Amino acid sequence: GHSGKLKRYSNSWLLCEGEGCKRKYPVYKGLPVITKEVGEMWCSTPLSKLPDIPPGKFSRISGLD
Repeated sequence: GHSGKLKRYSNSWLLCEGEGCKRKYPVYKGLPVITKEVGEMWCSTPLSKLPDIPPGKFSRISGLD
């Protein structure tokens, strides 16, 4: 596992700053979704391509829909 720090990016993302970690975690209504699976889904997405509002299917995962 990674024990890196997270850095806020826009209002909708947290970025892992651990060495070699490229995980990006969406934030829904102020609540981050921090799971390995979700973070790894966004590893290859450049920051400029991250959606301002993360896709809705994640809000169902977190029970906020």
